[in-house]
Amino acid sequence: MPVLTRCLIALFVMSLLTFACTPKTATKIDTSNVPVVTYSEISPIILRSCAPCHFPDQGGNKPAFNTYLLAKSNMAKMLKRVQLPQSNFRFMPYKGKKEALSQEEIELLKNWALGGYREG
Repeated sequence: MPVLTRCLIALFVMSLLTFACTPKTATKIDTSNVPVVTYSEISPIILRSCAPCHFPDQGGNKPAFNTYLLAKSNMAKMLKRVQLPQSNFRFMPYKGKKEALSQEEIELLKNWALGGYREG
């Protein structure tokens, strides 16, 4: 297949994907019933489960989670990793070095994100 034809097909597919992913088609999440959770409530969970690896001041060399802004910017990744099956090599906390987060702790992290990452 000629290069120009492949480029046009790729451009067409990208255009379709862009249109399909516009906010018009995105589902809004109702956050009116989300409990209020603040950073002061989730920071002990992060400290207990992610230190020292993600805390540079404790000698960690992984992406830092030791401040409000860093925890906020990494929360989607954190949630994904702590909810993986423990047999998955990407599961966190890494290889059982720390106790896995409880379902209640995971819900707190989710509610902190859904509630707009309150500092408190």
